[in-house]
Amino acid sequence: MNKKLLCVAINSVMIFTAQAYDQIPATAGFAGSVTLAVGSRSLKNNIAGAEVIDSLYSSPKTDSGTEVGPGLELSYTFIGSRTQLFACTEHGDQGDLGAGIRQGLGNLGNLRASLLLSGGDEVWKDPYAVGVERDDTETSGTGMIFGWEHIFESDFDITYSQRSIEVDDEFSGTALRLTPAQRELLNREGDEKTLAVSYHWMPSSVHLITPSLSYVNRNLDGGAMAMDGMQFDLSYAYLGLQGWELGAHLTSSALKSDDVNPIFAKKQDLDSYALGLEATYLRPFNLPNWELSAGLYYSKDNSNIKFYEGESQGIDLAMTYTF
Repeated sequence: MNKKLLCVAINSVMIFTAQAYDQIPATAGFAGSVTLAVGSRSLKNNIAGAEVIDSLYSSPKTDSGTEVGPGLELSYTFIGSRTQLFACTEHGDQGDLGAGIRQGLGNLGNLRASLLLSGGDEVWKDPYAVGVERDDTETSGTGMIFGWEHIFESDFDITYSQRSIEVDDEFSGTALRLTPAQRELLNREGDEKTLAVSYHWMPSSVHLITPSLSYVNRNLDGGAMAMDGMQFDLSYAYLGLQGWELGAHLTSSALKSDDVNPIFAKKQDLDSYALGLEATYLRPFNLPNWELSAGLYYSKDNSNIKFYEGESQGIDLAMTYTF
C-alpha cells in the first residue's frame, strides 16, 4: 500500500529548535523554507499495512516501501504590529497543511491560530477482512490549532488542536457477521483533540531540551475505537558542533478505549512509544542557506488486542532551502 512519508526523525529538530525562540522575526517581509524528503520504511499495521491478513488474532505482517514528501514554510511579518501570517506543512505524521496568524502581545507572549487541511493517507475499507485482498480508501479532514507561546515571557507554551477524521469508504466489520450496531462500534470517523503544555529549557548555549505533556481525546464515532489518555514528548538538540545540529525525540503515550470491542470482547488498552534521531549538516557542498538532514526512527504500539499492535521503522533523508 502506498503510504505518505512519515518524517518523524527529520521533523523532530525542526519542531524544537524553532519553538525555543520567539517565532516572530525582528525583520519585516517574507521568509520561509522548502524541503524535499525521501524515506524508506518498514510498517507492521493491520489498519494500513499488508494487503492480506491471515487471522484477526495474530500480530500484523510487514509492509515496506519508499516514499517522497515535500515540506513548506512561508511567512510574512509586519514589524509595527508584530503580526505574522504563515502557511506551512504542519509537522507530525498527519501531513497537515496549515495556514494562520501569529500575533505578538508584548510581555503576554504570542497568540497563534491556524486552520488545518489533511488528506491522502491510505487505510483499508474493511481492515477486518481475512484471507482476501483488502480494498483501500483514503482519510481526510479539517481542523484548527490555537496556541499561546512564551506565556508572560516565560519558556512555557500551551497548544490546543482539533481535527476531524473522515474515511471515504468506512466499511469496518462488513466481512464479519456483525449487527449494524456492532459495526458502528468500529467506526473510525470522528474528531481528535489534543491539549499540550510544553517547556523550552536551554541549560547552556549548546543544549536545548523540550518536554511536553498532552491530553489526547480521540472522540471517534465508534465507541470501541474512541480512546483517550496522556502523551509525553521529550526533544533534545545539541548545537555545539560547528556546521552540525544533532537531535533526538522521544514520545510515549497510554490510551484506553471507551467501549468493548464487538470482535474481541474487550476494551482496548494501547501503549505506544517512538524514538527519532537526526543529524543536520549546515551548508552542504558550501551551498548557502541549504541544510542536509538524515534521520532514523522507530515506533511501537503495544495493545492488549494483538490485532491493533503495530511497529514502524525507517530512515529519512531531506534537503532544505531557507530564504
